[in-house]
Amino acid sequence: MYRRALLFLLTLFPFALADPAAAEYPDHPIRMIVPQAAGSATDTITRVLASALSDELHQQVVVDDRPGGALTLGLDLTAKSPPDGYTLCMGPIGALAITRHLVVPLPMTFNGTSSRSRWWRAASLYSWCRRRLRSIPCRS
Repeated sequence: MYRRALLFLLTLFPFALADPAAAEYPDHPIRMIVPQAAGSATDTITRVLASALSDELHQQVVVDDRPGGALTLGLDLTAKSPPDGYTLCMGPIGALAITRHLVVPLPMTFNGTSSRSRWWRAASLYSWCRRRLRSIPCRS
């Protein structure tokens, strides 16, 4: 019986000393791209959201305004960034829906599994933000 216990402990010993291979998310600043001009409603909401995210994640969130081209400049920059979760895009839903029909050809695509998973992550981020912003007291 002691032999089994000793064998079990010796088997687990290397795992107890092992350092986790993956870093905690986020380990560097997050970039939120706004494809509209500074001072717009989307920019203002993004800055409030970035402040709340920064407090929650204990990491800097940088708001990067990239106006122009009917949102395509900011969307293209977001689409060409690595899909690691450190670059987010925040735009008005109406303009995002219409741009793909007005601007031809778009420098990015909205089809495929990767974009669906990105939209799902955006939806979960949106629901998190709604819960978080409800808890912030309003000043009058």
